[in-house]
Amino acid sequence: MNKGFDGFLIIIWAFTFFPCYRMSRKAGFGWAMAIFLSMPGLHFIMLYVFAFMKWPTLPDA
Repeated sequence: MNKGFDGFLIIIWAFTFFPCYRMSRKAGFGWAMAIFLSMPGLHFIMLYVFAFMKWPTLPDA
């Protein structure tokens, strides 16, 4: 890959990471969950994990 394309991918990932970080922080998770949610390919699996796991901010949902 060339350096221009790599920089473009980092910018796209950053635009994806920040909303994922805000969402995971509001749900009571940290930055590690945001990294998993913003990784291409892995985010499909993590969305299901995120949807069905017990959230720290909800009492008994």
